Amino acid sequence: NNYILHLHYLENGQYAKLKESYEILLEDAIWEKSLIHTGNIGIDSIINFKTEMAKEQKISVNCKTEIRSEISMDNGDMNILFGNLLDNAVEAVLSLPETKRCIELKILADETAMLIEIGNPYEGSLIRDAKGNITTIKRDKDYHGLGLKIIKSVVEKYHGMLDIYTDNQYFKTKVFMYYPEN
Repeated sequence: NNYILHLHYLENGQYAKLKESYEILLEDAIWEKSLIHTGNIGIDSIINFKTEMAKEQKISVNCKTEIRSEISMDNGDMNILFGNLLDNAVEAVLSLPETKRCIELKILADETAMLIEIGNPYEGSLIRDAKGNITTIKRDKDYHGLGLKIIKSVVEKYHGMLDIYTDNQYFKTKVFMYYPEN
């Protein structure tokens, strides 16, 4: 329903109303300063929004980017990918003492492909299914544990690779994706 309303605002040039509607939907989330400025609005918006939310929960996010050319991926796909990667990392560090709450994010991109690395410490043990996939520890499995599946589907769409490493209570995800040919 909101998409229909937003499309109406756009079609009628009511940009102030569109902005107001989004601010309400995002609970008036306005970040003071942006963490990254890659020149790609899709990446910048989701990462800056998620890192501001992490900051409110006393989580530090260290981000390094090297974007050498325009990124030829759908902004919606990037939003889904980075949103789920950051949501998973935030959830993992919330159980740690505030002094250990940190997320490391690295994005490298050129004219053909993108590499994303995200890592964070975690507490406890990971549960894997019969295929070796990490599963949720939450009770309501129908509504949780979808993040990695969603990440995998975006990676597959771009003929990429997803690797997950765990060592000494540190979780690291590497995503490598090729841009679609025009």
